[in-house]
Amino acid sequence: MRRLLLGLALSLLASSAFAQAKAPADDLTVCEAETSADASVAACTSVIQDVVKTSPSGIVLLSLAYNNRGMAYAAKREFERAIADYDQSIDADPTRAEAYNNRGDAHEKLGDYAAAVADFTQAIERDPKFAAAYDNRGIAYRGQGAYDLAIADFTVAIALAPGNAHSLNNRGGAYDHTGRADLAIADLDRAIGLEPDFAEPYYNRALARKHKGLIEAAIADDTRAIALKSDYVQAYNNRGGLYEALGRDKDAIADFSKAIELKPDYDLAYANRGVAYYNDHNREAAASDYRAALRITPDLRIARDGLTRLGLKP
Repeated sequence: MRRLLLGLALSLLASSAFAQAKAPADDLTVCEAETSADASVAACTSVIQDVVKTSPSGIVLLSLAYNNRGMAYAAKREFERAIADYDQSIDADPTRAEAYNNRGDAHEKLGDYAAAVADFTQAIERDPKFAAAYDNRGIAYRGQGAYDLAIADFTVAIALAPGNAHSLNNRGGAYDHTGRADLAIADLDRAIGLEPDFAEPYYNRALARKHKGLIEAAIADDTRAIALKSDYVQAYNNRGGLYEALGRDKDAIADFSKAIELKPDYDLAYANRGVAYYNDHNREAAASDYRAALRITPDLRIARDGLTRLGLKP
């Protein structure tokens, strides 16, 4: 999240103190802009190299440029390089809440949830009204399986930014995971009302509706999620399971096959398709899918049980 960079950078440029910083104005603009990641990396690197690092204005700009280059690296999924740049941004300006938040996001993408929580907490300490940092810390807590802490953070994020569909979606998903489907559906309804073209709340509402036994309504939600996001692997897999629950084996097989086409190492989709083939009286195809699932995840229970049901060894 690039907050107030361009306005701050240009106001500094106009000041006599900032006149010492030699970075070209064009590079400042590109470094700040949400343009291509490669262009941002090049422009921010130019700013970092040219800025006068001994002046107060130069130090501020240096922190901003490292932060934005880190964001560009993150957009390229080069998260280690992004973290290195956020480190530099924080070293230059330890008060910059945004850099902590961005570094936490990079740690979360790498699966280091403890480091992510620590960074988001630092961001919140520096800016107690930083809604995105609460939302992000909630995501990291969710990654740790700490759903009550996640819900608490999503709730603060929603209070700070009531129109943010993403925080409502995140809390709805956490409510459903903790067995509170009605609360989940209420949040997801609100998220969809705010952003009708946001696919994820439909998928999460499908899960909550499935848990309430509302199978047809859940299928409708997964279908809408897929219409909005044609490569939504999890929605295909989930809808396949819903079709299977209705005895629609061939529809289920088609959805599981699409999920596998989109994600060839999707162990659960292979296992689920194996179940659908078994129910459709295709034992050979079922065995093949169970074995494919076990090649990916050797201890996957549903696949091992499927082979045992066929009288075969896992």
